[in-house]
Amino acid sequence: MDERKLLLRELDALEATYDEQVQLVREPFSSPGYHTTLTEAAGEVHKTVTNASYALALLDSGEAGRAERANAVLERLLTLQDTDRANKTYGIWPWFYEEPLTQMAPPDWNWADFIGKRLVLMLRRHADALPEQLRERTREAVRRACAAIMLRDVGPGYTNIAIMGAFVTLVGGEVLGEEAIRAYGLERLRKFAAHTRELGTFQEFNSPTYTTVAIEELSSIRAETGSAEGRELAAEMLDVAWAMAAERFHAPSRQWSGPHARAYSELLPTHVLSFLQLGLGGRVRWLEPKELAYRTMWYGAGIACPERLAPLFVETAQRTLHQPLETDQATGKVRLATTHLTPAYSLGTFSYSDMWNQRRNLLAYAPSAAGPVYLHMRLLHDGYDFAGALLTTAQHEGQVLFGVNFSTDGGDRHVSLHMIRESAIAASDLRLRFELGGAAAAVEAVWSAGAADGGGRGASGARCEAR
Repeated sequence: MDERKLLLRELDALEATYDEQVQLVREPFSSPGYHTTLTEAAGEVHKTVTNASYALALLDSGEAGRAERANAVLERLLTLQDTDRANKTYGIWPWFYEEPLTQMAPPDWNWADFIGKRLVLMLRRHADALPEQLRERTREAVRRACAAIMLRDVGPGYTNIAIMGAFVTLVGGEVLGEEAIRAYGLERLRKFAAHTRELGTFQEFNSPTYTTVAIEELSSIRAETGSAEGRELAAEMLDVAWAMAAERFHAPSRQWSGPHARAYSELLPTHVLSFLQLGLGGRVRWLEPKELAYRTMWYGAGIACPERLAPLFVETAQRTLHQPLETDQATGKVRLATTHLTPAYSLGTFSYSDMWNQRRNLLAYAPSAAGPVYLHMRLLHDGYDFAGALLTTAQHEGQVLFGVNFSTDGGDRHVSLHMIRESAIAASDLRLRFELGGAAAAVEAVWSAGAADGGGRGASGARCEAR
């Protein structure tokens, strides 16, 4: 796979969206439904993280003709960072050029990490290519981002941000020549590794979205840091991340089996499948070169699956995985993730979890001639996933016993940003949904009557058959 060719292809596509007036690329508005007050009515917007990636890619291209535009984009981005030490949002950026931090609900402190990483890479790889004044302003922006990251001091349980913040402060500290920042970053990486060893896996367990982010960030640490210990820790954690993906990849359907601690879709987005194909270095060809959705941030990171794990991405043998997760300190109950894979289907569950819209607590995949099919169980409050619903399951291979109850002090639309008030909700519609998607036309749902009630539905079960 020629990564430079893919980088240039993506840059050419972005060129068509460049807004000369604002000096940023634009794209259709999208959001997960929180942090921003903007809506679809905003139309096209200028995302800060997209533009930080764009500026870095322009510099990574090595083409002199693209450097001037990179400088212009970087100049604009630097004006959007909060530089007032009196503000709680000091050191971070808004999501959109169109929405200042003061209008966000609330601002997203992760943007110190996301934008900070891209600026650190610009300084690490291309400092000499930046005009002196712009280089110094970028160094100050990185210093402010590091201050915000260190003040927030995210714990090791917030997997992707724990790692990304370690990168920004470790490598950023090296670039700035700031020993206190560098030492903080290395210690943060040590704490993350120790937490992962104790837990046996990542806190954000088996997330197609964030495990790939973790692999990208750990690969970047390994590629960019001057610390031998940092490289060793990154390599150790990369093995954990790749094993999580490889062991649960369902080759017949080309899907990443559940359960997923966090995900934004049921079927693997093309960019995640592209990421895995890139990491497997030619061992698979799920997508043709023109179909690959390459992300410019992968360039130069050295993303590669460990040799011993690569065969699992094509293996079809039946296997069942049980992964203990955290233990509830009050009850002593261990949360368990179970995944059962067969040539015909895969099925995964968490033994207990809230039902926030990023959870995939009971998730199945099956291949069909028309493409992959998924089954996802959801609890909807007026059409949106209800985070206050609590799912409990017991899974044995392909069978699951489950129950749902409700919290009085949990989240409604979001686990922490939209809370239940006074132990009550108002609802015009509350439903448990077994959602079939993907190539759903290839699936037939068959009710199996139970013997206890003479064939009545109360004791019945269901199975889905893919054709």
